[in-house]
Amino acid sequence: MTLRVAGVGCCLMDYLYHEVDFSGAAFARYQARQPGCGGLTPGALVFAEHLEAYAGQPLENILRDLTGGAPPRAQNLGGPNVVALIHAAQLLAGADVRFELYGAHGADDAAAEMQAIIGQTPLAPAGYLELPGRSPLTLVLADPQHDHGAGERTFINLLGVAADYGPEHLPDEFFAADVLYFGGTALTPRLHAALTDILRRGRERGALNIVATVYDFFNERRAPDKPWPLGSGPESYALIDLLICDAVEALRLSGQRNADDALDYFLAAGVGGVVITSGPEPVYLAARGGPFLGRAPTRLPISEAIRRELAALERPPGDTTGCGDNFAGGVLYALLCQWQAQGRADWDLAAACAWGVCSGGLACFYPGGVMLERAPGEKLARVAAYHEAYLAQMADIR
Repeated sequence: MTLRVAGVGCCLMDYLYHEVDFSGAAFARYQARQPGCGGLTPGALVFAEHLEAYAGQPLENILRDLTGGAPPRAQNLGGPNVVALIHAAQLLAGADVRFELYGAHGADDAAAEMQAIIGQTPLAPAGYLELPGRSPLTLVLADPQHDHGAGERTFINLLGVAADYGPEHLPDEFFAADVLYFGGTALTPRLHAALTDILRRGRERGALNIVATVYDFFNERRAPDKPWPLGSGPESYALIDLLICDAVEALRLSGQRNADDALDYFLAAGVGGVVITSGPEPVYLAARGGPFLGRAPTRLPISEAIRRELAALERPPGDTTGCGDNFAGGVLYALLCQWQAQGRADWDLAAACAWGVCSGGLACFYPGGVMLERAPGEKLARVAAYHEAYLAQMADIR
């Protein structure tokens, strides 16, 4: 039986501009004067629409001023939805699993670039629609000299047609999939607001609902003193089989003060399994049932093999862009392997997260979130080698 995975959420192009001087006069013209005003802040994201209103200029003029008209140093496909799907599809190349992308793009150069990259992967753009308007993109402005040479980036996100994409664009075939993967829906705001109903419809059709979150800039700006809503409210959590989020997102969604309490909150609200990541810190996870074996709160360390390899490099060949998305893709891959091996029951969430740890770590060795393979199986071989070392590391810990 072919398993179908249908994913929807954030899919965009990332454009990296290097050598932007955060201490220069150009940056100062667009720098935020207070939180939430729409200006630029080192290390933070601002929406292009808010920046344009703040500066009183179109994005093209602002970018030209900031970069001196220089072209991007690099570009790559990005977004929590598409990056995770591509990674899992690459690891499962040749297996009886079909990965389908749902979402929207415009009719522009960015759309052509995204489609060209997707065409080099096993991901099928089954529901990847063209809508009037611009394709979503993120401008990544980097200043390697900022903070006494530590370096920093700031991000300008253009929602484009992602602002128009909503539940009415999801066809019946989407809900007929075995797995519904929702990646970064907070960057598709109309879809995000309807998430409860979409999850319910998936549950009624027997689909496995997996939600991987992203920082909710809209709700943070709208109500910074309140927990972020997920869909229409807390009732969404009882419709989620697996929730993957980072530590900041977990606290803002739950309204709790620490990861332990956030984990308890999500499980009590009905989530089957919860995974909380925190960059280079240990992964925190627990499961209450559903397709998962029950598991008390557990911490998994990062891969020591990857840490040592990165530390030995004078200049790492990649960056941390997409590490979390590839982590989620590794978890998805491992769960689908368990499904094929033993059916939809008794899944080991910790074992799946071990693949996530190695997948997220591998992303540090290439720029951007998506690694295009020279041949099918190349990525699986690299992740599997780190996974073998990771199992030995865990045996030593025990």
